[in-house]
Amino acid sequence: MPGGTAFPHCSGVLVAGDESPHAKAITLSSRKWGQRGDVALLRLSFGRFGDEPALTASDDQLLAWAADDLVTVFGVAVDPVDVRVRRWIEAMPQYGPGHADVVAELRAGLPPTLAVAGSYLDGIGVPACVGAAGRAVTSVIEALDAQVAR
Repeated sequence: MPGGTAFPHCSGVLVAGDESPHAKAITLSSRKWGQRGDVALLRLSFGRFGDEPALTASDDQLLAWAADDLVTVFGVAVDPVDVRVRRWIEAMPQYGPGHADVVAELRAGLPPTLAVAGSYLDGIGVPACVGAAGRAVTSVIEALDAQVAR
């Protein structure tokens, strides 16, 4: 979007499943990660588990939904500088019952100097992944320190 586009002072919104916008999330990336010259970066995410319309929509339809949703949610009609559509079909893990127990069992079976982390284990958001990676690194460092101290 042009850099002067008047978006609210937030990093974005999550949309409840029963609300009218097609997007499930709108991220004002430039607010989160800094301005990039004279453009504002946005990301709109479409689709939820089992959401067939989002899977089968054409790129043009997704772009039309994006423009409509920006008006609906922020009251802003936009003229994008550039657009990209990226499809991550079945990209988000769907955790079943007992998932936490399976992950705990996996980790318990690893040697102390090996750790695992990732969205398939601990959550799909950046904070969950960064947190899990930090815990994994800490556990390996502590195990290596203990070996050196022996």
